[in-house]
Amino acid sequence: MNNTHSPIRKRARLLSVGQTVVFAVSVWVLVAGPGCDAPSDLVLKQVTCQAADDGKAMEMKWTAVGSDVSEIDVFADGQSAGTLSQSDRSYKQTTPVKHLRIRGVGKGGLLGDDHFYGPDYTWSTSFIVSQPLTVYALGDSTNPDHKRHGFWISSTDSQAHGIAYDDSDRAAYTSYVIADAGDSLFLIAPDECTPMWAFNDNVSIAVSQDFAVLEVCPGSEYDYRPRTLLKAGQTYALWLKLVGDDWSPLGSTFVKAKVESINGKAVTMTFGWQTAPGLRWVTAPAE
Repeated sequence: MNNTHSPIRKRARLLSVGQTVVFAVSVWVLVAGPGCDAPSDLVLKQVTCQAADDGKAMEMKWTAVGSDVSEIDVFADGQSAGTLSQSDRSYKQTTPVKHLRIRGVGKGGLLGDDHFYGPDYTWSTSFIVSQPLTVYALGDSTNPDHKRHGFWISSTDSQAHGIAYDDSDRAAYTSYVIADAGDSLFLIAPDECTPMWAFNDNVSIAVSQDFAVLEVCPGSEYDYRPRTLLKAGQTYALWLKLVGDDWSPLGSTFVKAKVESINGKAVTMTFGWQTAPGLRWVTAPAE
């Protein structure tokens, strides 16, 4: 009765030790076994991103995927926008967002259901709002300082600048000119003024939305014109383009503008534009 080292207890201890050894071996196989190698080739190759569908969409494309890619994750403004198959080669975003991101996804692990992620491929909008700019109609000859009859939008300092009508050195940069007919003022394309300024076929159109509300400029099916009547408080969509009537993903820039005030021959305007060529999204600046 006082023997504390009975044969039964010794066997029990030996069995317990044996179980521990077997368990340790099992864990080693789970961590280091050949079925747990992580996929490594998760790249997307030659990724590009540009405007599509007459400027209402942004499309990301890639030519091929790494050998370990089983699917592709898409994110818009940080939220999941869906999962594409390994065979897909493009994704098209049709509603305005500030950021797009895609990545290749591979699966591995002992059961093949662990997820591994490749590098991120990202694109962000760059929407710019200018400081208010005052320009003067061509008929304003009463003040020698009122030579800013046109304006141009600069990608260098992200502002709109007035330009003198007779500044031939900068004529190629001119986006629009302010013209007058009686008491009415018009936004006109440079080549409507004089052949000297015929460097583009820019057009414009009045829109019903307020400047802060307008998210997408109208498409080419709308009646953009080279001459548009200006009214105080009105918002306009401006289509800056190279010579020609067709939309181009590389040769078009879209701008929204608001006439803050009209004082005689002087017009004060605010501009907001999308720096991505061809894209009609004119949304709030990217964070």
